[in-house]
Amino acid sequence: MTQESGPCLPEVLHVSDAAKFLGLHEKTVCSYIREGKIRAIRCGRCYRIRREWLYDYIDAEDACEE
Repeated sequence: MTQESGPCLPEVLHVSDAAKFLGLHEKTVCSYIREGKIRAIRCGRCYRIRREWLYDYIDAEDACEE
């Protein structure tokens, strides 16, 4: 999935937004962030995920399935 073909997402997402978009639980997204599967920035006690980092994760997962 590329940035042009996907749904319109905000520039920066919260974990809950990313979880809804990916169809995962919020704890799973946090786990993927800690494991380095999804890139994120820590802001206080919360994580912020840039839209392009989420697309990078999706592209990497698609490549693993092929």
